[in-house]
Amino acid sequence: WVLYLARYLCSKTWHYARYSGDQQSTPNLSSTCKSLSSTFRLHHTLQLMPPVQLKTGTCARCRSKKTRCDGNEPCNKCSAANSTCNYPDGAKEGRFGMELKKGAACIPCRKKKKRCDGMLPCRTCIAGRHTIPCTYADNVEPLRRPSPGRLETPNASPLLDISSASSASSSTLSDTSPSSVDEHFRFINSRGFSPSPFVDAELPDYITFSDLSQARELFVDFAEDRDLVGQFQNMRKNDPPKPDTPTFDLIFESEVQGQVYSLPETPKDKEDELVTIRKLFLNHRCQFGLSVPQSALEALKHGKPLDEEHMHPVLLHACQLLGYMLARHLQHGTWVPLPGQSDREAEQIQLCLGAMKDASTVSYLQTLGLMSSYFFNKGDLVRARDMIENAYRHLQETGWMETLSGPDSEKEPEPAEPSWGFSAGPKTKADQAEAAIAQIVYLDLVHMLILKLPSLLCESARDRLRDQMDRPRSNAEVNFLRAKSALLLWDAQQLAKEYPGKSSPEALFTGWHEQLWKLMESIAVHRSFLSLTLNKGSFCPKLRFIMLSIKVCMILTMTARITLTEVFEVSNKEMFASRIDACLEIMSITNDLSPEDCEYLDPVLSVCWTALIKLVDSCTHQPTHVKQTMMHDPAALASVIRDRNQTLQRLLPFTLTLSDPPSDASQLP
Repeated sequence: WVLYLARYLCSKTWHYARYSGDQQSTPNLSSTCKSLSSTFRLHHTLQLMPPVQLKTGTCARCRSKKTRCDGNEPCNKCSAANSTCNYPDGAKEGRFGMELKKGAACIPCRKKKKRCDGMLPCRTCIAGRHTIPCTYADNVEPLRRPSPGRLETPNASPLLDISSASSASSSTLSDTSPSSVDEHFRFINSRGFSPSPFVDAELPDYITFSDLSQARELFVDFAEDRDLVGQFQNMRKNDPPKPDTPTFDLIFESEVQGQVYSLPETPKDKEDELVTIRKLFLNHRCQFGLSVPQSALEALKHGKPLDEEHMHPVLLHACQLLGYMLARHLQHGTWVPLPGQSDREAEQIQLCLGAMKDASTVSYLQTLGLMSSYFFNKGDLVRARDMIENAYRHLQETGWMETLSGPDSEKEPEPAEPSWGFSAGPKTKADQAEAAIAQIVYLDLVHMLILKLPSLLCESARDRLRDQMDRPRSNAEVNFLRAKSALLLWDAQQLAKEYPGKSSPEALFTGWHEQLWKLMESIAVHRSFLSLTLNKGSFCPKLRFIMLSIKVCMILTMTARITLTEVFEVSNKEMFASRIDACLEIMSITNDLSPEDCEYLDPVLSVCWTALIKLVDSCTHQPTHVKQTMMHDPAALASVIRDRNQTLQRLLPFTLTLSDPPSDASQLP
């Protein structure tokens, strides 16, 4: 009909111009061709888009006669013709589900004139998280929402029959009743809001934003309505400008051209696919913060959750969820920001939520951390912060945050003899709980450093956590080292902002310097421990991925030193020399990172390289300054930093963009 309308308009225009005698009204051939080409493009785009169903259903008789139907049973046309009125299956289902009768919507949707699906609670109230509960009038009976069990998707792969993937996991899922799952959903959101979006058997679709400003703007919009993280008055002032072309437009163009990214060809054997997915995740487990004993790794590798001593069943589904995410988005050395989620990911999410029955186990915290990382990489910051907030609330209720240990940690005996080696993983249950808590803290710090969001942890709890982390230790557990490194960088940024001016009273300088030397001492001690751990790990080639995470810790720690020394004048040679030494140490580690290593790193490195590039650029464009004599070839160093950051941007979402190299010294910050 679009082509027919275009031909009709063009023929009428030419007919009028030919017989009216007005030469000025003759249309231009080039403009007509352009309009026809745009019409053809519009018609091609409409063919690619999914068909939109009408609000009112059409019966079979009206459809065959191509007459308008009012959607009643029977309709007016069939009543006048004294004929039977039949509707095909799904005829009354539009884009938003079954069409409700007048007055059948919930009270909040009727007041705000929103579309309602008639469920209790309805989909609109669930997505908006209104403080007003979803209620219906006395004469309206809401529809029952299906229990969040197994997903019934028409396009689901037959490989998703999880019952034969693991006998132990299937028995666990069969024992999980909908009531226990509903109780868990209420625990996730216990602030008086409507139930969590996870109540739905199928998660609502959302767009994946690979751009930082788009994802952060989306999070601020949702968080202001839901009161997730406090006040947001000053956040929008510092927001970067929103790009003109959204990410999902580029994705749509790639799909139009036929370049649709999907999973590789699925193996014939379902078990082979799950083994491949778990192996893919195990290569990235240090990156996502899964720190478990070797026995749990072996059980995870074979997909056989035996018991809590080896691995909880929920960890199996969480690891397979992240494995499917990596297989879908990380392809050919590039992170592809695809919208929404695949059927396999949705299935694993439901299996995770169904197996999270016992909140008193360490596996509960580990799963919350893994799912927060999943939603963060998908660009869904609202759910990513939900997982962290739920974990913090659980830690405060159980008191685990006070001692950085889980249940029954005091019953474990101490080792008989000290070991002169080193361990990069947890040895006891207490170490495993400490690693899970440290990962939650680290994820919160990453959101603070990259997204500039406020912390979900109160200041008093952070002070107690800082005291626990300052205690000497011999275990080189990766999650703990990474959380401590990020906390040192955050403290350095806050202390640098509080630097008193020259006109400030002397008492203010004294208090600030006391905090400075205390923090500098913590940085020096932590840096020495990391350096010793890297030296020990250099003799263990199998610890490659763990050593990459410890290198990230070293860069975070050295960036904290650079941040602290930035507040001093260049005339202070000792502090400036310390700043240059930290810069050269970061450059030494960065230069050793290969493009293959960047796949297993962390986007928080872009925060460190942003602070480093300012110093290197200033050394490049001031040749007569003392900085030039202390750094060899700063232009080459700046090129290495920008090259590594571009590689990181290609492989990891939410990597910050470094500033372009200045042309002269006048453009320096």
